[in-house]
Amino acid sequence: MQPQPFAIDMAGIPPAIQQVIANHLLNERPSRAPDYKAEVEATTEVIKALRESPTSVLTTLSHAVQRLTGADSAGVSLSGRDDGNRILLWQAAVGLFEKYLGSVVPHSESPCGSVLETDTLTLMVNPAKAYKTAAQIDPPMREVLLVPFHVDGRVAGTVWIISQSAKTFDAEDARLATHISELAALAYQVLTRLGDMELLSRTVQLAADSHFMQRPLAPARKAASTTA
Repeated sequence: MQPQPFAIDMAGIPPAIQQVIANHLLNERPSRAPDYKAEVEATTEVIKALRESPTSVLTTLSHAVQRLTGADSAGVSLSGRDDGNRILLWQAAVGLFEKYLGSVVPHSESPCGSVLETDTLTLMVNPAKAYKTAAQIDPPMREVLLVPFHVDGRVAGTVWIISQSAKTFDAEDARLATHISELAALAYQVLTRLGDMELLSRTVQLAADSHFMQRPLAPARKAASTTA
């Protein structure tokens, strides 16, 4: 039997999280044909942003993957630590999730955290069943597709796309998100070395005040950071 391209090892994943993982759907659903022209244009846009306005490049690539996949929301979460506790920062968020930009959540309470643990592209359906942070999102999250990216041999964060409508993700969406995650890794490395993106060095500082990780999920414009 040929291995499934989106297979995920469920060993060690809590049952509550296993119930929302749906990678098999990426193999079962019909996949649309690639639009390589649009992909090249999006890639060019991201590279241009990296060269000309590096502080906005993660937002630019989030817009790119949202546009390419038709997702309702998209973004980038970065991994960090606060007093030894693993956290996640929403470094970029566009679409319906833009109001949560800059939010912080404990690693264990986020779909992104689970993906960083498995280090595997993951599709989740109705993640609110497994994550209390997801249960607070409005409009509700129907599907989330997350792809980890690596810097210097370690998992540094995730690129994610979210459906809050009738949109469902297929194998082409997974391919596109993977491509954008490679650009996210490149951007992270370049910006870190240039010192051009202050928030990369503030991932931990933003969560230094422990109440950031205790407040209910709320739009960043109304309350301090709390999601990932």
